[in-house]
Amino acid sequence: MSLDKYCFGELGAHDVICGNARLFGGLLAIGLIKPQQTTITDWTSSSEWDSAIADGSVKMIKEIKGEYPQASETTSESEVAGQPDVLDSFSHVLTWRDRAITANNVSFYNDLNQFTAGGVVWYEPKNDQIKVVEGTDVRFMAKLEVLADDKTIQVFSAQAMWDTILLPDVYDAPSNADEIFQ
Repeated sequence: MSLDKYCFGELGAHDVICGNARLFGGLLAIGLIKPQQTTITDWTSSSEWDSAIADGSVKMIKEIKGEYPQASETTSESEVAGQPDVLDSFSHVLTWRDRAITANNVSFYNDLNQFTAGGVVWYEPKNDQIKVVEGTDVRFMAKLEVLADDKTIQVFSAQAMWDTILLPDVYDAPSNADEIFQ
């Protein structure tokens, strides 16, 4: 076992946010990233986003209500007596609800249930940010939800799931975010 992991010189600086600056929840849209896409290298670039959507490197799901709750951890027992368990990975789940119940979307979600993406991106309009997960397999589970109550709307209830120790990357939204994500 290498002792390099214990050297704090490798640990970057931590940012402090002063005052009342806060980030809020709420996902308006998500993008499915095609495996090994190379069209977007700068996630803040409007022109690269336009090209990626045009060439199919990113497939958008818009007008949804979604969330990215806290990931659950996977640990293993430490090989050193008296040391805490070792963090191996996180199981991430991005969930959303889509009220656009159409025959085309039933087909879309049937296909999505059998699809493995190369990543996922989501838009947080209140923060004018996107979060990006790329270079990892993302699987999906989508279901149609029709409740007995005649006042409740029908929705697709969907999840994107992936395992990695890395957290999503954070970027400023591209300048044309309203066109891309809404």
